[in-house]
Amino acid sequence: RGENDAHNAALVAVQASTEIRVQQLTEQQHAIAHPLSEALATTQNELASQFQQMQVLEGDRAMQIEKFVDKKLGEALQKVHQSSQAITLQTDVAQKLLVDMEQTVANSQAAFASHIRQVAESELASLQHDSVSAAQVQGVVDETAARQLESRVQSLVTNTQSEMNLQIQRQADATSVLREKLQKQQMRFKHRSIRIDEEWLKTSFQDVLLSNPDLSQQSSSVLRGDKEHVEFAEQLNATLERSIGVAATTIGNAINGGMCCITKSSLRRDHSFEDSDSDGDVWVNPKDCQLENWMKEAWRKAYLCSKPDHVSSEANLD
Repeated sequence: RGENDAHNAALVAVQASTEIRVQQLTEQQHAIAHPLSEALATTQNELASQFQQMQVLEGDRAMQIEKFVDKKLGEALQKVHQSSQAITLQTDVAQKLLVDMEQTVANSQAAFASHIRQVAESELASLQHDSVSAAQVQGVVDETAARQLESRVQSLVTNTQSEMNLQIQRQADATSVLREKLQKQQMRFKHRSIRIDEEWLKTSFQDVLLSNPDLSQQSSSVLRGDKEHVEFAEQLNATLERSIGVAATTIGNAINGGMCCITKSSLRRDHSFEDSDSDGDVWVNPKDCQLENWMKEAWRKAYLCSKPDHVSSEANLD
């Protein structure tokens, strides 16, 4: 009981202190709420006055906008009216001009037809005259072209003949070298029963011709030329091939026949000829000179035999 009384007394004290604090808080709230209510009332009054001012300003602004829009619409309507009047005036003028043009065209149609007829007749007459002149000009042009073509063909023939003569001269130069080699070769035969190989002669001819720098340079220059020179080079090579074959056959037969005529004295001199050949001197007896002359004649005949083919090739090229 004593403890309960103590607890009750403590609770009463706590309750009293709590009530005091609650009263203090209430007083503080009243003290805070009064200024807030006054400030809120003041704010509401200010907002109301500002709203009224805004309404007044909005009314004034709306009136100004309405006046501005009315003014602009009036100006636009006035411009549209003026533009419509100008367009109407231009349309009237255009219609009048169109009527005048139709009348002018109708009046000038006959004059145009007669003028066109006259121009056509004059043009036809000039064309007929020009056709005669064109025929004359065509004849002159054809004649000039024929002369130019003839001169070009003549120039080509002249160049071809010059090249052919140059080739023949170089073949002759190469033949002299070949003749010297053949002369040395025939002097080395030790028995008259030895036969001359035509294929070997043909190969020797080709080697000598190819070893000649002038012929090689000429062949290269021909190959680097135009199409006509290339065709001429091919035909010339074919002719040279035939000439070499004929010359090899003829010279082989000539040497084989001439070897039968070599006397024993020439055979006895072979040893001395070989000794002198090692020193750089070549000894030739009269029979060998006669054989050499006979070989030259055979080579000339062989070349003349192959020359018609060469001429026919040149004719085909022309």
